[in-house]
Amino acid sequence: MPKESAFSRLVSGLTRERHDYRSSLQVFPDLNVGRIAADLELERHAAERAARNEPLTNSTGLDEIELSVIERVESEKKSAHGTLLDELEVYGERLGEGVALLEIGVGMHPA
Repeated sequence: MPKESAFSRLVSGLTRERHDYRSSLQVFPDLNVGRIAADLELERHAAERAARNEPLTNSTGLDEIELSVIERVESEKKSAHGTLLDELEVYGERLGEGVALLEIGVGMHPA
């Protein structure tokens, strides 16, 4: 596999997405599996390991590559959970402000 020039690496780094999610308006977009696979260099590891006939067919445990994938997905899951908690806090604050404004409005207009 030929090496990329420094300029090509620079351009690809500048045009690369800065997160592991597909662009979307969803609060919890799908993981960008291709990006994560590229970050973890899964194709390179697969080719190297296939040449060495690894992992063994009778292997029962997870290898270091599989564990790194699991670790990455779990990290993204924790990040999404943190985002959810932050969003819930903001929604709670907005609801509290809305209730306070309604109470003030009701207090200003006697029945």
